[in-house]
Amino acid sequence: MRFFQNLSTLLLGAALAGSVVAVPKPTEVDNPLVRRFQNLEEDIKADHETWVKYEAAAHATSKRSLSKRLDGTEVAMGESKSWNFPIGLWTQGLVPCIGLAVVDNKKGNPGTLVRVLGHFTASEFNKENQWQVFKGLVDAEDMENKRGFMSVPDLNEGLVEGFDDKMKKVGKEIEDELKDRMDSIVEGNAHVTRRHMIPATTMNIDKDNNVFVNGQQVS
Repeated sequence: MRFFQNLSTLLLGAALAGSVVAVPKPTEVDNPLVRRFQNLEEDIKADHETWVKYEAAAHATSKRSLSKRLDGTEVAMGESKSWNFPIGLWTQGLVPCIGLAVVDNKKGNPGTLVRVLGHFTASEFNKENQWQVFKGLVDAEDMENKRGFMSVPDLNEGLVEGFDDKMKKVGKEIEDELKDRMDSIVEGNAHVTRRHMIPATTMNIDKDNNVFVNGQQVS
């Protein structure tokens, strides 16, 4: 009996050694829209001086954009946070920065509301990382029908002093890239609210997933 068992093992090993195991290959990216999602540092170009001025514009006002704290957890400039408990999220100091919000309920659990808020600041080297952190939180929360919202600066009026044409071009490219990306991860299209850079504004999501831009409900 042992002889036959050993023989079977040898024959099975030989068969496996002679077989070819198919290794899955990465999906090829043929869609040009997907291709340009690969790296924001490569997609949005500007000279170093323009980036320095753009980043400085984010700190153009010394006044806080809140007269009092909003309920919930603050999201600092350049950060993203999420909650699936009844706790709100808020951010302030939006000047040329862009606020990003995604809300809905947990998949298969209508009673569990989920919210993600990001304060996207345009910097020369950290744009892609900011987006990946935000998207990672959205993906991790596994929402049912994601609704997206954006607070974007008006590039025609209410500008920071000295916000020149090169900076406007960067601002428009950033907005377009983030809008395309938001549309790719939410149901339908993200809702866009335009506001002045000065004075700096707020964006927040309350515990019931109502979204506000500078105190005005947009959801």
